[in-house]
Amino acid sequence: MATKDLIEALSSPENAYHYAREVIKGRWVEGEHVIAQDAQWSYNYSRDINDRFVKGEPVIAQSPHWAYYYARNVIKGRFILGEPYIHDDTFFSKKYFQLFKTEFTEQEKVLWLLRQ
Repeated sequence: MATKDLIEALSSPENAYHYAREVIKGRWVEGEHVIAQDAQWSYNYSRDINDRFVKGEPVIAQSPHWAYYYARNVIKGRFILGEPYIHDDTFFSKKYFQLFKTEFTEQEKVLWLLRQ
């Protein structure tokens, strides 16, 4: 691999994601610190490698949009770290609750609904 190509791949989360997907064709540990800087590319990376991307979870959590899709499509369950952010978004809060309400305790259901 040419140094120039590697430098370009590490220059942005989007470039690192595409390098992992199109060149490495899987998990690229060396580029994960770059991908983890952006919610969308962290979500896409986790979806494409079919696994949680723990390094990217803090940034994914801060985006109600990507946190919801991460919970639904990657974790396939509640994403506790993202719940405070999801809850603050009217649209994704309702979708998230409907999708995972069976996983909430009765007390959590009441608290979630009271905050809406």
